[in-house]
Amino acid sequence: MRKHMGNFFAKSVVIIGILCLFTLILANLLFAAQVDVKEKVSFEMEKGGYLYSAAAVIFSMFFGSKWAEKIEEKKLFRICAVGYLLCGTYLILSVNDVIRADSFAVFGNAQLILNGNYSGFEAGGYLSVHPQQIGLLLYDLLLELFSYSPRVLFFANLIWVLVINRYLWKISNLLFSGNKAINISTILLSFLFLPQFFFILFAYNTIPGLMCFTAGCYYILEYTLGPSRAKSMLLGGLLVNLAVAIRSNYQIGLIAILLYEIVLFLQKKAWKYLWLCGVLMAAFLSLQWAMKQWVVLLIGQTPPEGMPAFLWIAMGTDPQNQNVCGPGWFNGYPDRLFEACGYNGELAGKIALEQIRENFLFFYTHPEQAVKFFGKKFISTWCEPTYQSIWSGPLARYGQETYTYITSNIYNQKGLYWFIRLFSKGVTVTILLFTFLYSLDKRKAFSQYGLLILYLIGGVLFHLMWETKSQYVYGYVFLLIPLGAAGAFETYQKMIKKWRESSWCKKIIRKFHQISCKTFGKVL
Repeated sequence: MRKHMGNFFAKSVVIIGILCLFTLILANLLFAAQVDVKEKVSFEMEKGGYLYSAAAVIFSMFFGSKWAEKIEEKKLFRICAVGYLLCGTYLILSVNDVIRADSFAVFGNAQLILNGNYSGFEAGGYLSVHPQQIGLLLYDLLLELFSYSPRVLFFANLIWVLVINRYLWKISNLLFSGNKAINISTILLSFLFLPQFFFILFAYNTIPGLMCFTAGCYYILEYTLGPSRAKSMLLGGLLVNLAVAIRSNYQIGLIAILLYEIVLFLQKKAWKYLWLCGVLMAAFLSLQWAMKQWVVLLIGQTPPEGMPAFLWIAMGTDPQNQNVCGPGWFNGYPDRLFEACGYNGELAGKIALEQIRENFLFFYTHPEQAVKFFGKKFISTWCEPTYQSIWSGPLARYGQETYTYITSNIYNQKGLYWFIRLFSKGVTVTILLFTFLYSLDKRKAFSQYGLLILYLIGGVLFHLMWETKSQYVYGYVFLLIPLGAAGAFETYQKMIKKWRESSWCKKIIRKFHQISCKTFGKVL
């Protein structure tokens, strides 16, 4: 009975995941969203210019599959990493170190704390309103021991991106038993995913959070799929919860891991999966308690509860919230309501709950408006190919400067910006398409790809209800890269097999093989 239940849940996850992937692919094929310098979202029908970049990416993956045995993975990664370091250093030194919004608030409060000023925890202060930022505050405090310049956060991000790409490669190697062709495609896609490169200049919790979560996922999968070593279990539990501490949205990832392990327990009746769940929850509670106790030691009192989560759902589902940025995007509602309630969390929560009830009552009585609202919200979140990575960088209207022609061209949304958009759209569509094909072909391999699919499902559902931004969702797509690489490899294998079975193709294949050997053989 328990095994049947586990199989039922596994099949349900796969079906929902396939539906999510199909919807994401269809939306990206049909629509494109853009965020201007004022964070105003606009929509247009997709014109298809990205197809050239998609074709180039697919060709590079197929080429990697053909020549996998002659390409050294370590050498490829090192070459890409050195190039990335050089380009990243150029990017960092090509802008000033002015930051804005929440990243400025957290970094500024870290400086104040180092100087003995704890005003951020006072009533109405940034940290009293947003206590979920305490994990990021601790991270900034550590880095400010080296420098008070936000540039230290940029260089840290650059290093963390390389760590992320390294662990993604390790995840690919683990999931697909060392398949070189898939590993090579994973390495290429991780470095070609340009939004992550431009997020280097986003001095917030996006990159360090994803670094901890990606590394944590690797150790979780190593424990789950390989030898069940306590070291992997403990490292996985710690790193995943560090990601949650730095960025609370990674609770979606934590829940995805718990569900993944519970389904495997039901399927295989092995207690090691529940042991891991216990470690994850213990680490979560311990870290949350430790951060709270640190604040108590710092200011001599229990930190305030902060803004209730219901305020963000009320804003994210408000049918009137469409004109400031985009449907369900930030419009200042939580801050205004919390301040109007005198920072009384209980009162603000009650008002927000009533607002949520009114929102869904409106959608229930106006279904066409519901489709329009959530459709636009979905497109604005998932169909912006840069994931706001460039918008999150230096903007002149906030006193952030660029020093070179290249960075000025990109951040003022001129020619290079549009090239990056098209290229990034091609990479995103390629990842989603081949992940979809892989999921269709491997419907029974839940243990292999269930975790990454569960995480995607969680992200899709969460951002339909919560306040949304395109920058929030790039990690969900990025972590699909190993599955996309596997899908591309298997598609290539099937194509080659069918072509070889067709007599009219034999001459073409033989000719292509001769040309490619002459052209690339000596280089490789």
